[in-house]
Amino acid sequence: MVARLLVLAVLLLGIAGTPGVSGASSPAQRVAPEPLTMTIDSLVPSVIPTRGPIRVQGSITNISADTWDDIGIYPLTSFDPLTTPEQLTLATRADPADPVGDRITSLGPLDVIESLPPGETATYSLRIPRSALSISGAAGVYWFAVQALGAVDGVREEVPVADGRVRTFLPYIPEPRNPRVQRNAAAPGTGSVRTALVMQLRDELARQPDGRVDQVAAWAEEWGPEGRFSRLVDFGAAAQARPLTWLIDPALVDAAAAVSAGNYPYDLSATVTPGEPDPEEPPSDDPTSGTSEGEPGQDPSGSGAASPTPGAEPSPSSGGADPSPDPEPPDGAPAPEPGASTEEMEVAASWLARLTGALVEAGSTRVLALPYGDLDVAAAANRAPSLLTAARERSTATLERLELPGRPGIVPPAGSLPLTAYSALGSDETILVTSRAFADPTTAPESAVLDDRILTTAPYVTDGPAPGDPDALVSIRQMILSEAAVRLLRDDRAEHSYVAQLPILWQGPTSTAAATEFFTGLDDLAWFRLVPIASAPTQPATAITTEELFYPRRQVQRELPTDTLSAARALTRSGQTLQAALTRNDQVAGAVLDAALTSVSYADRNAPRTARVVAERNRNWITRLLSEVTITAPPSLTLSSDTGVLPATVTNGLDYPVTVVVTGRGDDTVTVSSSGRIRLAPGERVGVNLDVTATQGVHNVELQLTDGRGAPLGASTVLPVRSAQVGGIFWVIIGAGLGLLAAAIVVRLVRRIRGDGRDAVEPNEVADDERAPR
Repeated sequence: MVARLLVLAVLLLGIAGTPGVSGASSPAQRVAPEPLTMTIDSLVPSVIPTRGPIRVQGSITNISADTWDDIGIYPLTSFDPLTTPEQLTLATRADPADPVGDRITSLGPLDVIESLPPGETATYSLRIPRSALSISGAAGVYWFAVQALGAVDGVREEVPVADGRVRTFLPYIPEPRNPRVQRNAAAPGTGSVRTALVMQLRDELARQPDGRVDQVAAWAEEWGPEGRFSRLVDFGAAAQARPLTWLIDPALVDAAAAVSAGNYPYDLSATVTPGEPDPEEPPSDDPTSGTSEGEPGQDPSGSGAASPTPGAEPSPSSGGADPSPDPEPPDGAPAPEPGASTEEMEVAASWLARLTGALVEAGSTRVLALPYGDLDVAAAANRAPSLLTAARERSTATLERLELPGRPGIVPPAGSLPLTAYSALGSDETILVTSRAFADPTTAPESAVLDDRILTTAPYVTDGPAPGDPDALVSIRQMILSEAAVRLLRDDRAEHSYVAQLPILWQGPTSTAAATEFFTGLDDLAWFRLVPIASAPTQPATAITTEELFYPRRQVQRELPTDTLSAARALTRSGQTLQAALTRNDQVAGAVLDAALTSVSYADRNAPRTARVVAERNRNWITRLLSEVTITAPPSLTLSSDTGVLPATVTNGLDYPVTVVVTGRGDDTVTVSSSGRIRLAPGERVGVNLDVTATQGVHNVELQLTDGRGAPLGASTVLPVRSAQVGGIFWVIIGAGLGLLAAAIVVRLVRRIRGDGRDAVEPNEVADDERAPR
C-alpha cells in the first residue's frame, strides 16, 4: 500500500537525521548475503541474568544452491557494553561483517543441524549457562549473536568464518544491592525508566463514490488470521492488564463495522426517527419558511404555491416534526447489493469484536484516537482548518457511536508539526513528536509545554542491528530494553522517561505465544516499568517558545497541496447538499465527510494527485445523482403587465423522496419569487407557480433547484420573459373610444329627432296639392 512507502520514507529521514550516521548506507548494501540466514524467535530472559541460563530458539534457512552439512550453532557476546545512546545508535548501523565479540566455543556447538538442503529451513535451540558468557560485568548493553558454521561436501573453511548469523542486544543492569527493594518499584539508590509503549493502527483507506469501503478483499486479508491488523490485535490482547497504549484511526474501525454489516452504499432514505424534527426544516424566522411552503397537497392559491398533487403527504408545520411516519421507498426501488461477501463480513465482524474487547479492557487512558482518516494535520492546519476541526469531531463521534474508549491524539508520522498546527490544537489532546520537532534534537525534553499544549517526545523504536529482521518481535523488544538501559545509565539513581512508538507498518507477532513472551520479557525488571503515556514523564513539562521548535523544509514540501484539500472540501459541501435535498435524512452528509477525510490522510502525501482525483470522482457521483431531480418551464413567457405568474414543473427521478426549492433570478429589473420547500415522492412531478415582476422589455430568467439552505442542486433552466406594460394605455384608449362612440350616438339621435320635426307635411296640405290643376 501507499502508506508502506510513506513509512519507509519517514524511517529513512529519521536515519539520515541521527547524529553520527547522516548519509550512512544500509549495511545490507555493503556485504554479500551469507548462504545461511538465521532468526531469533525466542530469547529468555530478555536481559542478562545475575544467575541462570539464557535460552534461545530460532530458525536457519539455506538460501544457497548447496547442501550444508554438520552445521554447528554457537552464541556470541561482546566483552564491553554500550553505555550511551550515541553508541547504541552507531551499533544499530554497524556493518554485519564487523566483529563485535568472541564466539563462545568452550562448550562446543550448542546445537547441530545434520543436513540442510537448498531452500529448506530448520530450527535450533540453545541453552547458554550464565557462567559461559564472556562479558565484563559492567552495566550496559551487550552484543548478543547466534552464528552458524557448516560444511559443503564435508569441506569447511580453514578460517572459521560464520556461514550464517543473527544479532541483537542484551542489556545488563545489576540488581539493587538492597534485598528489600521490591521488583518493578524504584527505591532510594536505584533508578528506573518509566516506559510507555505505543502501538499504531493506521493505514491508507479509501471509499468508493457511493460510500462503500474500497478494496474489501485486501482489507479482509488484513483482518484475517494471518493479516497484519489481526496480529496487532493479538499483540494488544496479549498485553492484558499491562498499560500498552493503542493509537488508532477511527476510520479503520468504522470501515470494519461497515464491511461487517454488508458494506452497503450511502443510505439515502429517511433516517430521522418519526416524531423528531426534520434537520433541514427551516426555523420560523427563516425567509424560506412561512405559512405556505409550496409543498404537495397545499392550497394552490397564493404566490409560489405548488399545484395539488394527488396522494402527496401533508405539509408539516414550520419548524415542527412531521406528524406522519416517513414514507418508505417505493416497492419498485432496487435494493442495494452488499459490497462484501459473507466470508468478508464474518472476518470483519470477528476482527471488530476482538478489537472492541481489547480497547474496552484497555480503557480511555490507554487509547489515543487520531483525527478521522489519519488527516494530514500539518497541511490542514495551514490551508484547510475546517477539515482539521471536522476530523477531530468525527473521530470523537465515531468512538461514541461504536461505544469505544479513547481520547484525542495527534501523532505526525514524521515526528514534527508546523507552528500553525500547534496553535490549532487543544490542550486536551495528547501530542507525540520526535526529537526532530526541536531546533536542537540532542536536547529535546521528555515533555514540553507550548502555551497550554503538552508535547511529549516519543521516538520510533530503532531498527535492530543487521543481519536480522527489524520487524521481528525479539529484535523490537531488545531495542526497547536497550534504549531504556542507556537512558538509565545517565543517572542510575534517577527516574527516567521513555515513550517508544512501534513502527507504523509493523507486522505484529507471528503467534500468540510470541506476543506473550514479548510482554513477560518486560516484567519483573526492577529498573524498567511499563506505564501509560500520561505517567511516563518524570519531570514537569519544560516551557518552550516557538523559536525552540523546528519543522523541516522537506516536510513543508511533502504536505498535501491546496488543490487536494480543496477537492476534499468540495466533496464535503456536496454531501451537505445531498443530505439537504433528501427528505428527512440526517446521515449522508457525515458519511460523505468521512469519505472526504480519508482522501487527505498522511498516506496520501505519496500520491496527492490520485487523492484529488478520488475526491473529485466521488463528488461527480453526487452531482450525477442530484441531476436526476430536474426542472422544466415554458420556452418563453409574455406578461400582459409588469407582474404575472411563471409556471414550472419539478420532477424527482430518484428512488427516494426529496425536498427542494425553486428559485429564480434575472437582472436588476426582474424579480422572481421562491417556491418554498417542495417535497416530492420518488418519481413524482409537481407544478409550481412563481410570481414575476419585471419592467418593460425582454429579460432572461434562470430557474434553479436548490436545497433548503439555498445551495444549488445542479438542475436549472433559462427562458425569456417579455413585459409589454400596455395595460393602462389600452384601457384608456378603449374607454375613450367607447366615450366617443356614445357621444356620436347621442348626437346622431338628437339630429334625427330635430330633422324629423322640420320635414313633416300635414295631410290636408298634401291633399290640396294633389287637387290643384296642372
